[in-house]
Amino acid sequence: MSVRWKSMIPVLLLCTMVLGIVEYYWLPDLRAVNLNQYRETQRRALNLLAMTLLDPLSRDDLAQVYAVLEEAQTLHDDWIELRVLDRNGALLYPLASSSKQDAGNYPVITWTQALGGDAFVVFELVADPSVIVEAERRLLRELRLWVVIALILALAAGAFLESRWLLRPLRRLTEATDRLAAQDFSMPLPSPRRDEVGKLIGAFQRMRERIRDHLDELQATRDKALNATQIRSEFLAKMSHRLRTPLATILGASKQIQDYAREHRHDAYFAYVEKIRTSGKHLVEIVDDIMDLSKIETGRLELHYEKIDLLALVQEVVASAKPLVKERKNEIAIQVVNQVHKVMADPVKVRQLLMNLIVNAAKFTHNGVIIVVIRTAEVNGREYFAIDVQDTGQGIEKEMIDKIFEPFSTIEGEVNRSAKGIGLGLAICKQICELMDGEISVVSDPGKGSTFTFMLPMRPDDVSARSKAPAEEPESVTAN
Repeated sequence: MSVRWKSMIPVLLLCTMVLGIVEYYWLPDLRAVNLNQYRETQRRALNLLAMTLLDPLSRDDLAQVYAVLEEAQTLHDDWIELRVLDRNGALLYPLASSSKQDAGNYPVITWTQALGGDAFVVFELVADPSVIVEAERRLLRELRLWVVIALILALAAGAFLESRWLLRPLRRLTEATDRLAAQDFSMPLPSPRRDEVGKLIGAFQRMRERIRDHLDELQATRDKALNATQIRSEFLAKMSHRLRTPLATILGASKQIQDYAREHRHDAYFAYVEKIRTSGKHLVEIVDDIMDLSKIETGRLELHYEKIDLLALVQEVVASAKPLVKERKNEIAIQVVNQVHKVMADPVKVRQLLMNLIVNAAKFTHNGVIIVVIRTAEVNGREYFAIDVQDTGQGIEKEMIDKIFEPFSTIEGEVNRSAKGIGLGLAICKQICELMDGEISVVSDPGKGSTFTFMLPMRPDDVSARSKAPAEEPESVTAN
């Protein structure tokens, strides 16, 4: 029920109470007063009639008496019966109205008129007070009509005042609230008043100003954070680019020294140079990860979709990663659950995802098994291809599950103390999956192993918009 109808209920109840009081309390009193007045009026009429008949009665002129009484009966339609009695109670004049049948339920009005000496006559009048009842009914109808008119006027006036002083400001406040939810602060508010609605408007105005100030502060903080992220990403990109040239020189020179040491059989020098080359390759990997992270954060990482043979790509990546897996005395195998033929994806990014997960599994597994599972999945009616990388390594503690996909997050443990990395691989995998409308997840049992899974759509939406020409980038360092 609306506020308007709720506010009209008291007015309706008040009018009903007024009608009830009028009909059940005031009207009976009014009827008694009117009946007494009617009797007094008829008594005065009898007095006047008696004074008129005083002379004819004194002379016993009954003909004139009858004529006067008949004329009086004609003039008073509400007289039902009129009797004139002498002092002995003898009936001198009977007169009855043919229009009335029963006079027993009507009031009897008497008047005694002295004629001189001991002689007197008694006038008895039976009158019909229905004219009073009809007047009362007419008065009640008029009263009800006026009450209804007053009710309509009161409701109209109340509705007008309510709409002007209550509903209209509330509607504007409601509209301002809806606009506020959409961060629109331009809605003008009603003029402030000193009543409760005015206090509500003032409170809303203060709340809206505080929200605007907070949003401005949040926007400024967000702009600063985005600016800082942009600056950091640009710095990382420039730093990574600047590191490529000396790293390329170090790797190239170490390769030449290593070839020279092998040719002249300087085994001691060969081992030292190998350490230099290993560290250089690791630095190249770190530089590439930082470069990828900066591209993702600045939105410069491009996707290049094409049809690929998923099984062939997985076999290629597994073959490339097998030497690293063997270093940790692990075995690696491929398991095909659902045959997946051609899929539409970015082969470079899929290869990077799978390689990162296999390398990550090899780092934290020793004398174990790594299995790469190819399967399909359907989520909300959309088809995906999924690749699981299962290992029998140390596993991940529950409190670390939510952190491993954050940048620069690493896992501590006995097995990985010698593992190299700065914690960017899984973070990059997560952002690449999200960029390709996919997802990555992990299930782990500490002490028994982990399973990393990434799912990508078989048919990505809007492939043409995503497949852009590659931007010019610094040449990557190739470690031989």
